[in-house]
Amino acid sequence: MTTNSTIRTPSLTKEQSETIKIARVLCIFLMTYVHVHPWESALDLAQYGVRTWDVMRFYVVEAFGRSSVALLSAVSGFLLVMLSKGESHSVLIGRKARTLLLPMAIWNLAALALMTGYQTLAGKPADLPSGSAFQVVRQLLDASIALTNWPQMTPLAFLRDLFVCALLSPLLIRLVRWSAPAALALAFVYYAADLRGVVILRPSILFFFTLGLAAALHGPYRLPSWPVRTAIGMMFLAVPLLTVALLLDGVQMP
Repeated sequence: MTTNSTIRTPSLTKEQSETIKIARVLCIFLMTYVHVHPWESALDLAQYGVRTWDVMRFYVVEAFGRSSVALLSAVSGFLLVMLSKGESHSVLIGRKARTLLLPMAIWNLAALALMTGYQTLAGKPADLPSGSAFQVVRQLLDASIALTNWPQMTPLAFLRDLFVCALLSPLLIRLVRWSAPAALALAFVYYAADLRGVVILRPSILFFFTLGLAAALHGPYRLPSWPVRTAIGMMFLAVPLLTVALLLDGVQMP
């Protein structure tokens, strides 16, 4: 059985492929910008007040950086349909394990080793897995691939959730083909209710992954236009609201 044996979708054009490649690089850069800021001491609003750079950075982080995971999730769902024609689910999962879980494990284990080395050199107790053999194995799996909990490098948890979405893709594809609005509504309820757990650590990823599936299976020309117009309107509305919140110092800079 293939993941999309009954799906008839157009092939990905060269222009679409190039656009997606550029978007993914920008998203990864913006995600990094959200979480990595070695200049943090220079961003103290209490000491320096709100400057032009603070406002610009706030927009980049809140409007673009935090939405990067959503876009990457949607792109992942879109590409799963467009690029896995005729591919069995087992082959797909093997490929996703190599491209998602393996890099995630390497980066997390490297971070764990560096942190342990730093703590040892600093004379601090090393924060290593402890307990029974089963507990140690589970903690290592959590730290490396977020098996049941957040990994060593928390931002990388989205890779694990994307892998879970790929595991669930046969079910999600059937649901989207049956009724895209119903599938998106269910995923949105799951997202809005913030039902974090062992299966999905960040519910928003499931929603946007399903949105990507819907875009590939039905095409934007067949999807209702009002969600797109609403999203764009909310984005423009968020700009003055974020400005007021920042100037009133009601929002903490990340």
